[in-house]
Amino acid sequence: MKRHFLYIGILLTIFLLPTGCLEVEELEDGLNSTEVVTPEVSNVSYYWATINPKSYYGGGDYKIVVSKNADLSDPIYDNNYYNSGSIELKNLKSGTTYYYQAALVDPKGYEKKGDIKQFTTLPTIRIEAECVRETPTSGMYVYIKIYDFTVPSTDNGYKYSTDIGCKFKRYQPTSPYMNAPAYYDLSWHFTSTQFNTNNDNPWTLTMYIPYSDWSYNDFYFQPYIYNNATQHTDYGDMEHYTYQ
Repeated sequence: MKRHFLYIGILLTIFLLPTGCLEVEELEDGLNSTEVVTPEVSNVSYYWATINPKSYYGGGDYKIVVSKNADLSDPIYDNNYYNSGSIELKNLKSGTTYYYQAALVDPKGYEKKGDIKQFTTLPTIRIEAECVRETPTSGMYVYIKIYDFTVPSTDNGYKYSTDIGCKFKRYQPTSPYMNAPAYYDLSWHFTSTQFNTNNDNPWTLTMYIPYSDWSYNDFYFQPYIYNNATQHTDYGDMEHYTYQ
């Protein structure tokens, strides 16, 4: 009889041990029982997108990582999310695929990650700009190049565009991908009607800004072109200028 009870005791010990280990492991990691779901994006446009993260409670911080690389290297956004609303990604590049992933992070730094998803911003007209000063105190030339902006393609509404220019910002945005493109210190543009009569590709426009209007030699700038037909503004990439 004693052997019988001893055998039962050994079996109970064997069956209970795995359960105890799982409970301890779960307490250490804190996230094992939570399924992390990477959310979908919404409002994907030419240069912005919205991420609406799922709310998680009692399981640590929620993090979103966004990158132009499939392995999420060199992220443009890598930050914790505190259930305070959607994440607005702005100043994105048009016609570009971005990859993103959600993760839960416990107080000890353990991460449980969701799957990697992707979205692609809408394609638009390619526009570039270059700023040039001859001396640190001279006026500044701004050369704007617009690609595939020709007379046969006037249906895009740019035929008689009256607002082509460049926006300037003195200081680096705290987070460039979280600031609206319109938040600049100066917006300089052409005042006459623009028309690419020669079908030049790229079509190059030159602006001259007096030193008295913009005296900074370390700033950020971004070209734009306004579409009269759709009331849509296309932006080029945000660039950094430093006088050399």
